[in-house]
Amino acid sequence: MKREYIINACSGTCIRAFAGQTITVIDLEGGQVVDFFAEHLENPEEFLSTGVTIDCNEALRLKLGDHIYSNL
Repeated sequence: MKREYIINACSGTCIRAFAGQTITVIDLEGGQVVDFFAEHLENPEEFLSTGVTIDCNEALRLKLGDHIYSNL
């Protein structure tokens, strides 16, 4: 089931995502960098590591098939 969320500027929301799900982030106005943060549902001490994700994918922008990596 596909869901769509509109998140206003200068705000945020919590959206649960599970292994294997695809997340697409679109800036509707086309001029703002989108901040994205993720943490493990059952262990908030484990969270998205943007630095490791960039290094391991050898790219600043993720594309289909890339992986995201945690701090662990």
